[in-house]
Amino acid sequence: MLTTLLDEEIRESHLKIVDAQGKTVVAVIEVFSPANKVAGARGRTSYIEKRAEMMRSQSHWMEIDLLRAGEPIVAKETLPEGDYFVHVSRAQKRPRGYVWPIRLEERLPVVGVPLGGDDPDAPLDLQAVLDASYKSGAYDLEVDYRREPSPPLAEGRRIWADRLLHEKSHR
Repeated sequence: MLTTLLDEEIRESHLKIVDAQGKTVVAVIEVFSPANKVAGARGRTSYIEKRAEMMRSQSHWMEIDLLRAGEPIVAKETLPEGDYFVHVSRAQKRPRGYVWPIRLEERLPVVGVPLGGDDPDAPLDLQAVLDASYKSGAYDLEVDYRREPSPPLAEGRRIWADRLLHEKSHR
């Protein structure tokens, strides 16, 4: 028996922040999925197209990449050392943007989401969002922490992760 692969539509979710009065899109937040990070795949092509469209718009753009595998955020310069990245491109400062490199051992940061006009950035606590999503999604029941992660960790980090998982009774 053989399963035929169908040319299925790729649907990527993102969050749009819309001005309540003018109904214009102020900012878009894109959270990377594995499909966004596979070189040459339709998901990556779709993401690159959406990103290019946003870079030509008057909306702010935020990318959140919490996946260690695959193609990273697109930048002209080499990204700083990090396992995860957050990139904010403010419409009025393009092509310059700001990137937060995040190491696996670090708490995810609170980042400012740019809003419109004179409004201050809205703080987005990425660690709190991840913790709430993990709990409400019951991911502790889905993830097999006895297995090594993919991609594998370097020796020092593997020891760190193993100790952490033992402390949390996952190993």
